[in-house]
Amino acid sequence: MNFTYPIKMEKILNAIIIDDEAKSRMLLHTLLSEYCEGVNTVGFSDNTDEAAHLIKKLQPDVVFLDIEMKGESGFDLMHKLDPGNKAKVVFVTAFREYAIDAIKHGAFDYILKPVDMDEVTTCVKKLRTALTQDTIEKHLPRISIFDKGDIRYFEQKEVLFIQADGRYSCVYLRNGNKYMQTKNLGLFEEELSKQLFQRVHKSYLINTSYISSVNKTNKTLILSGQHTIPFSRKIEVKE
Repeated sequence: MNFTYPIKMEKILNAIIIDDEAKSRMLLHTLLSEYCEGVNTVGFSDNTDEAAHLIKKLQPDVVFLDIEMKGESGFDLMHKLDPGNKAKVVFVTAFREYAIDAIKHGAFDYILKPVDMDEVTTCVKKLRTALTQDTIEKHLPRISIFDKGDIRYFEQKEVLFIQADGRYSCVYLRNGNKYMQTKNLGLFEEELSKQLFQRVHKSYLINTSYISSVNKTNKTLILSGQHTIPFSRKIEVKE
């Protein structure tokens, strides 16, 4: 058996475990407390009604949620959560076939039973990375875009990439809109967060959060599964 050292982190992550089997709840709680330093289990539940109340009251960072439970399923609980709920949901189930549905329901991660210690610690690492990214994005200044005589403001996370066009630049947003700007790429590079954006080519500044794949042979990368971008510099891909 491979042993993993505890994860050293500063911020406490508050977790709720929802499973109709007491043994499963206790096993996951034990793994979190013994191998994932800084994770605090603040609540347990074995049904969706009580779980929805706990999530609203305790505002956890993460919810570990079983899918097949007596009565309503984990997917039913997802429909009960407030639209403003910010907790990351990690499905914990014995059934592989629910993976696609989990993604459609906005799950952060998917852990198979029997629960493996390494999977849990890896999940917690990814959670911390994602929550740190959320905090960074929350405090970033918005970017100003000129649009037909008006000034519009967008969160930096809404920018997919920016392409140079001579002395101008074209800003591509996640929603599909694009705006030609009378500002060169270098000025955008100075303005935008270096935590999110990387100059991968003389003509492209990209949001590395949306890299779907990298082809080192052809020196191209795919953003959000649709835009093919050339690169000529080292790329830092976020996990």
